[in-house]
Amino acid sequence: MESSSLPIWLTSEDENPNGAHFLFLTDRAMSEKVGDYERVIMLFDDRDHDAVAEARTRWKDWTDAGLKLSYWQQTPQGSWEKKAES
Repeated sequence: MESSSLPIWLTSEDENPNGAHFLFLTDRAMSEKVGDYERVIMLFDDRDHDAVAEARTRWKDWTDAGLKLSYWQQTPQGSWEKKAES
């Protein structure tokens, strides 16, 4: 099967062989190519102090790079609430 026909590409590498427009970063994964995507979703556990510190650093770095950002937090009821944007 050709990679361009795959709707989802799961990888631990910083690659985009199927030309995706959205990138999901989980478990503190990094990408040097966030500017190449229409939208990047970074999921992290807000109970993990190191993950939160890392997310704050990325927010600053990505804001400094001119990327448009928004931060959403899940509520106890399971919905999502926008907390900040740049």
